[in-house]
Amino acid sequence: RNSYVTETRMYLRGTLPNMQREIKSRQVGDIVELGILIQNSEVGLGSLLIMPIIMRLACLNGMKVNDKKYAKSRKHVGMSYDVTNSEIYSDNTKALANQAWLSSVNDEMNHIFKEDTFDEIVDRLNVAANSEEISDPEDSRDRLVIDCNLTEQEGKKILDELYSKGDGTQWGMANAITATAQKANNADRSMELEEIGWNIANLHENDWHNIAEAVITPKEKKKLGYSVIN
Repeated sequence: RNSYVTETRMYLRGTLPNMQREIKSRQVGDIVELGILIQNSEVGLGSLLIMPIIMRLACLNGMKVNDKKYAKSRKHVGMSYDVTNSEIYSDNTKALANQAWLSSVNDEMNHIFKEDTFDEIVDRLNVAANSEEISDPEDSRDRLVIDCNLTEQEGKKILDELYSKGDGTQWGMANAITATAQKANNADRSMELEEIGWNIANLHENDWHNIAEAVITPKEKKKLGYSVIN
């Protein structure tokens, strides 16, 4: 699908067109496609990450499926040894160790691209698509800005998406966030928002209720600065 390289990370994303499911949302033909994200950093800001992504074909919004059950973190090196004694290992031994590491990564990728894995993820999204609806989009947006450390501009874009799409469910909010991710200033922030979108789609019913029926206190209103967030 696409790839990004920033000052700190590299992102590589791809999908399988033959792995598609329909979400049981208010939009007919709301199709999602299973994909994979490979994320790496060569400047010490993280290990190699491999995780599923969900692409919504209607708008090409993406979600990073960051659950530990599916997402895998791998150290960069295939073999760990003391540099002072590294000369005792033959090139063949090192090659075999690296091959074993690559084989384990391949196994994890095969696990991601399983029908059962995809079905589990879609089942969870179907719950979100049929959840309680938001009472006041502005209050719910403000709750997200506070709880998820979003910027003022991100909050405005999310609210615009909620109003324009007219879907106040948990799935609708998640998609408003991932749509905002497409407009982020850089790939790193875009990926963070895609992860937040997935987290919102997977909130427990009670936690989602706190957003759907959000009440913003006067202190929180002052913190947000309602003269600029409308």
